[in-house]
Amino acid sequence: MGPISTDDLGNTYVAPVPTVNTLLNNPEKQNTIFKVDANSGELKAFVKLAMDKPDPTNVFGLLGLQFDCHSGFLLATSVSGSTRNISKGKIYIIDPKNATIHDELNGYDAIGIGTCGITGTKRVYFGLARKSEIWSVEMDKNGKFKGHVQFEISLDLLGPRGDDKARKIRFDAQGNMLVYGVEFNFNLTAPTEKQETLYKFSWNTDENKWELIP
Repeated sequence: MGPISTDDLGNTYVAPVPTVNTLLNNPEKQNTIFKVDANSGELKAFVKLAMDKPDPTNVFGLLGLQFDCHSGFLLATSVSGSTRNISKGKIYIIDPKNATIHDELNGYDAIGIGTCGITGTKRVYFGLARKSEIWSVEMDKNGKFKGHVQFEISLDLLGPRGDDKARKIRFDAQGNMLVYGVEFNFNLTAPTEKQETLYKFSWNTDENKWELIP
């Protein structure tokens, strides 16, 4: 399993992500979110998202999960159906009460995802899978995507590798953005080779932009 997120009732949501090979992770089953019940501890398939026929150059499906405690929705990112050169990914807003898709944003291959309202509006932040960048889009009070997608942060030339992608995006109690950056090129990587760097950004209210905290 790869991304993990827990809701306000203690239920845990996970998604399969292949590493090293696909022997235990069939590419055709990479777009299913599983739920671990907080009371019984039982793991069951929660929602099966639509999936295009896997491309030989992309064995991945779901890459990011985040439960938004404020709205009560589960957010997910998927690169299912994308190829080396074509982005067919989607970002989902899922209602955990009935396991249905509440809204979706098409055409964006993303990995990490997180939500925050420190800028004055509730925004969904997501790290691109093809570029060392983080973008965002507003989410309204009804749990729907609103307005245009906009660029927020570049990770280019930061850290020991210089081309990290945002594997996970979280926010601390002070509203700082915590970005966990890793190398990602749509290929399988042995666990021993995985390296991760934590980047911390604060919101500059005077200039209305995120700034790296050294």
